Amino acid sequence: CGLEFDFLGISGGEGTEMYYDDNFFFTFDDVVLAGSYGPMVDGLATEGSLPIYDWANVVGTEIEFDDTIPPFCLGEDDGQSDCTIPPPQTEQVMALEFDEQIVNELSLRAVQSERFDFSFITMGDNDPELDCAHDFFGFSVEVPYVRL
Repeated sequence: CGLEFDFLGISGGEGTEMYYDDNFFFTFDDVVLAGSYGPMVDGLATEGSLPIYDWANVVGTEIEFDDTIPPFCLGEDDGQSDCTIPPPQTEQVMALEFDEQIVNELSLRAVQSERFDFSFITMGDNDPELDCAHDFFGFSVEVPYVRL
């Protein structure tokens, strides 16, 4: 059993493109599931193998604008996720898929803390009129489960 996110974009529907400026983190209970700027995740504290979002660890981080800088997807380095994360300031499709091991770890953590919060955090650098913005979007989550 895995977890799949279908980002619904401005008008909704599978495969709809979305836009953000300049960078983002997508979190579940502060655990970074995905981010547009992978090196920024390296500066975050962790709980086990889970990177934890905290503004104090992000503010002031130097950001380079280079299309070769990789995004971050939780578990991707270990083959436990498959993510499509578009570069900043483009309209493209975003999709995230996480395998059972990640889902189980996140689920246990959420149940123990009695918290189930998704956040989409945008960050910018120097353009106050444009930065820290994203299109309106929704997402659906496909969560297979077994009824006991």
